Amino acid sequence: MLKARKGIKLLMGVLKIFYTLCGIFLFTLGIIGVVLPIIPGWPFLIPALYCFYKASPELARRIVSSPRFKKFIPKSVDKYLKKYEVMK
Repeated sequence: MLKARKGIKLLMGVLKIFYTLCGIFLFTLGIIGVVLPIIPGWPFLIPALYCFYKASPELARRIVSSPRFKKFIPKSVDKYLKKYEVMK
């Protein structure tokens, strides 16, 4: 029984690291998309926010509530985030 719990904790830790790394990668692409007019940034920023939320909901709330990031979130996504309590 203890081995199963350790296995689940290990899996959750690995998933947390995976979501964090995916979030960082997508966030970097989103920032590049904001700077370069060739590709849009928000299609990368929204999945990055999802990955950050899966890794750490508090981190996602801090990112969304920052004034720098808030201006890149479309109104429809803002409603979605409030509905699912990512942003309060």
